[in-house]
Amino acid sequence: MAESLVRQLHMPDDVETATEAIEVLRGWVIDKHLQCSISASVFADHAQWGVLLADLAQHVAGAMHEVHKVDQQETLQKIVTAFTNAISDAHPPDA
Repeated sequence: MAESLVRQLHMPDDVETATEAIEVLRGWVIDKHLQCSISASVFADHAQWGVLLADLAQHVAGAMHEVHKVDQQETLQKIVTAFTNAISDAHPPDA
């Protein structure tokens, strides 16, 4: 694969100075298919994954507003609707 096609996102500045920093997830679109790596043991309370997903949705809505000038609440609603539809049709991903 050409090196120019592989792009990594910027790590938060606090990672370098934090006393503890644990990478929780990474996601890629590879040949038009979403693939993820997660650290499943990072949260003792599995409900924290729901909090992470909600926080991620808010970050996405903010970024979409910043980049594309779209309404954040509208973006959040679209994310919630797509999540609800996808999770109800979901099959466990291949490990």
